Amino acid sequence: MKFVLVAGATGYLGKHLVHELKRQGHRVRALVRNREKLWKRGPFLEPAVGAEVDEIVVADLTRPESLYNACQQIEYIVSCVGANSPTGRDYAAIDYQGNYNLLQIAQQTTELKKFIYVSRLNPSQPDEYTAKERFVKALQESPTTSCIIRPTGYFSDLTTYLNMARRGTTYVLGQGESSINPIHAADLAHICIKAMIAKEKELLAGGPQNLSQRQIAQLAFETLGKKAHIQGLPAGLIPVLASLTKLFSPQRAQHLKFIADSAEKNKTAPLQGEHKLADYFKEYMTSPFFREG
Repeated sequence: MKFVLVAGATGYLGKHLVHELKRQGHRVRALVRNREKLWKRGPFLEPAVGAEVDEIVVADLTRPESLYNACQQIEYIVSCVGANSPTGRDYAAIDYQGNYNLLQIAQQTTELKKFIYVSRLNPSQPDEYTAKERFVKALQESPTTSCIIRPTGYFSDLTTYLNMARRGTTYVLGQGESSINPIHAADLAHICIKAMIAKEKELLAGGPQNLSQRQIAQLAFETLGKKAHIQGLPAGLIPVLASLTKLFSPQRAQHLKFIADSAEKNKTAPLQGEHKLADYFKEYMTSPFFREG
């Protein structure tokens, strides 16, 4: 029995994917930079999966020579890799070049059946969009059979609203009417596994509920048991506020930037999955990761 290689196995999606692959009886090889993270619960409630992995390969996608052992005896690759602390250079080095390095090494084996790449639906950052779409183009033009998965947004992203609500005010763009149907990583893991045998070249992945920015903000206050204080901001004002806020509160500046990015376009996809954002917010709120954040 050959392996499914999970690249980015210590991330929010990666850990849920490892868990679900093992539950369905697959043999899993985890490609990671830090093996210790596999044994720890993640900061967005992703499970510890160290004991579930069949093999671990410690490697760096920016160093192709470190990837050879990872690509032996594999039938499928699912890459959940993306820049964690993004700058323009990080996106280019990780989202494009790192994934491209993995593809090039994997193509040297005759056993690879499919490369599944988890991108984003309409990435908001220009550098992120460029890097991800550059790799998508390279993958689709390669001789390797592939599938691109485009999630709308992760539940983990939306913990930003809980953090803002805890501080007293959440911000939305305009009236907060822009919608998204975010997806839990456990539900997205199912879609990734289905992609292994799917005929589609691309799959859009959204969760079971369409929610507006204002509804998500309201939900954050309800979860915390606090009276809602939601402030609408004009799009042109957010970059200015973010620049000023960054001088004394980089975290709040990130919150403002996230609000602007997530509302730039309606990010909705076919409704799928079972996990509801309200349940995730309640679980996250009681975790040490929220209390310590």
